Amino acid sequence: MSNKTTLCILILFQAFLSVGCGDKKIPNPDSKIEKNKREEEQKREQLKTQIIQEKLILIKFYETTNGINWTDSNGWKVYNNVCDWYGIECHIDGTVYKLNLPQNNLKGKINPELGNLKNLGKLDLSENNLTGQIPKELGNFTKLYALLLFSNKLMGVVPSEVIALENNNTVLNFIGNQSLKRP
Repeated sequence: MSNKTTLCILILFQAFLSVGCGDKKIPNPDSKIEKNKREEEQKREQLKTQIIQEKLILIKFYETTNGINWTDSNGWKVYNNVCDWYGIECHIDGTVYKLNLPQNNLKGKINPELGNLKNLGKLDLSENNLTGQIPKELGNFTKLYALLLFSNKLMGVVPSEVIALENNNTVLNFIGNQSLKRP
């Protein structure tokens, strides 16, 4: 068979794949591969966006809780990767899993945006000088197993959205906040 004949056969075969036979179209295996590639790329972009959003949330938290005067703020706003910041542990995908800052001289209010840390499993801000009310947005956590806010200066009523976390077996500890009440 000549090169010209082979080329003609390949062109006809490719045309047959794209047009099909009658009303039945033969699926092109490349289209599934391309679709999977597009889906994977979309997932990577969503993860990048989530990691950037988490970093911005943590920077705001640092600033609103007087981070410059924390007992230990090693890496905060210095290292690009938040997983290298003191008190933060991450999932293998780079999203924040734990925020552990007990006894670290945090002062100020808890910013509601912390509730947007989608994959957070543990939030420990105990034994600091946090003031104000507990934001209802902390009730947004779906993977949280421990919310430890004991021994601060929090006040008001614990939001029902936060109390509802107990339905997911989340440990809640608010002891030692004199002006804080459960509903």
